[in-house]
Amino acid sequence: MTEDKIVRNWIERASYDLETAKSMLEAERYLYVGFFCQQAIEKLLKAKIAQFGTGPPYIHNLIRLAEMAGIFNDLTGQRKDFLGQLTIHAVQSRYGDFEGDISEVLKPIEAEDLLEKTKELFEWLRAKLN
Repeated sequence: MTEDKIVRNWIERASYDLETAKSMLEAERYLYVGFFCQQAIEKLLKAKIAQFGTGPPYIHNLIRLAEMAGIFNDLTGQRKDFLGQLTIHAVQSRYGDFEGDISEVLKPIEAEDLLEKTKELFEWLRAKLN
């Protein structure tokens, strides 16, 4: 597979995950809004890494991926903080130790805010891929 095709595949999967996050919000499956938001940003960062001709690592830490993608220093402080916040959702939604109800993990307003911030960051990262 050519480098361009690999990058396109990462972008396509990232877009798919962002659309899934939107669907999860509509379905009131808030835990998975966080998971798919994290996945969308992870895959865009891996697309950027793939542009360098290297295979992205098998990690989920968005801050580390942003560093490897060469865009970490371009991020505002708020976006860096958001990457840290979003990283937690990769593991929490799959392996979280829930003491309470699953619906307490991510409340509707939090899920909505997470999705909005993800869409903004997604567009910013997407522009970095052109």
